[in-house]
Amino acid sequence: MNSHPRSHRERILAAIAGEPMSCPPLSFFHFKSLRLRCRSEEDYITRQLSLGTDPIVSLPSLPVTLPNDVNVLVDEVSGGRVPLLRKQYVTRRGTLTTTVVPSPGWPHGADIPLFSDFSMPRARKFLITSEADIPALECLLQPPTPKEISAFREASRQVQQFADLHRLAVKAGYTRLPETLCLLCGFERFAVMGIDSPTFFEQLISVVVRWLRARMDVYLSAAPDIFVKGEWYGTPFLSPTLYERYFLKVLRDDVATIHAAGTRVCYIATSNVMPFLRMLRDAGIDLLFGVDPIQGRWDLAETLKVCRGRVCVCGGINGYLSLVNGSEADVTTAIDEALSMLASNGGVILSPVDDVRIDSEDCSNEIWARIWHNVTHLARLWRAIDGQLGR
Repeated sequence: MNSHPRSHRERILAAIAGEPMSCPPLSFFHFKSLRLRCRSEEDYITRQLSLGTDPIVSLPSLPVTLPNDVNVLVDEVSGGRVPLLRKQYVTRRGTLTTTVVPSPGWPHGADIPLFSDFSMPRARKFLITSEADIPALECLLQPPTPKEISAFREASRQVQQFADLHRLAVKAGYTRLPETLCLLCGFERFAVMGIDSPTFFEQLISVVVRWLRARMDVYLSAAPDIFVKGEWYGTPFLSPTLYERYFLKVLRDDVATIHAAGTRVCYIATSNVMPFLRMLRDAGIDLLFGVDPIQGRWDLAETLKVCRGRVCVCGGINGYLSLVNGSEADVTTAIDEALSMLASNGGVILSPVDDVRIDSEDCSNEIWARIWHNVTHLARLWRAIDGQLGR
């Protein structure tokens, strides 16, 4: 077999390209429990480098800001037995309103962010409910401003310098099409809108896609190695038929744009992906993150068979059950099984799925000590195997 490429970046890109490797790279795509303890992206990456792994640097995220001519009103209204928090966006083309129950665990105080996962289970009224809301939504979802683009490029330049110094791969994104739709209209409407309101669904998708593509163009201008399309909510809530009808062409067109910029496409999906696997492969994605050996109803053998030679598979270790909540023995078993199943001639990156996280308010020093012990044990075992195989 070929010897390992020398730099972290070369190892990651070689794996994505499917080049023969003795042992796949190990990289943490998501590690929120560590990120919360770091001062910056550089600090976050440096601590991963200390483990000997192959980290991937993230470019900064573009902000989501409202146009200056949108007026925002937030107040409390009656919701029967409990008060509701209401937010109104008054635009030149109409007013959008959402209400939530700010129940225990609500982290946003007296506000409702435009996009927050915490809103969906607490929403009494979602922001978008009918075709009449589309014009006002177009007013909200505007491209990044020149000032935001300039700030992004300056911050990206500094991140790229750090990545070049340590010879690391760089990723950018995310754009999240199904997630954005769910946050605007709710899971239930997202799942059935393509059946009972196809024209409305197409209009809504069109507005969101136009907004996301404007953001994607800015991300691609920084020349990342990898662009990430996070679509966690697509495969769990849609049938393959609906996905093909409403989302496949968008994905193909985005892949073509990203490839034309010289960048590779990482697609994130973690649950119920098997019925969609060939569709995603044929759309031209380069890297599929989310392959979990325990959760998500994955068939790892079939995944490798379908993806081999065309799509790099990223995952193989359950982040929560094995690393956050597991023992040292669980970690040893996890990497042994991952390597026996996934290690091949190429096209694999080992990574915990989906995240290594306990939210800060729940993560005591004792829990963090266990997580870090398990993570260092994982890295130590991987380094030993990697070294034996010829790194």
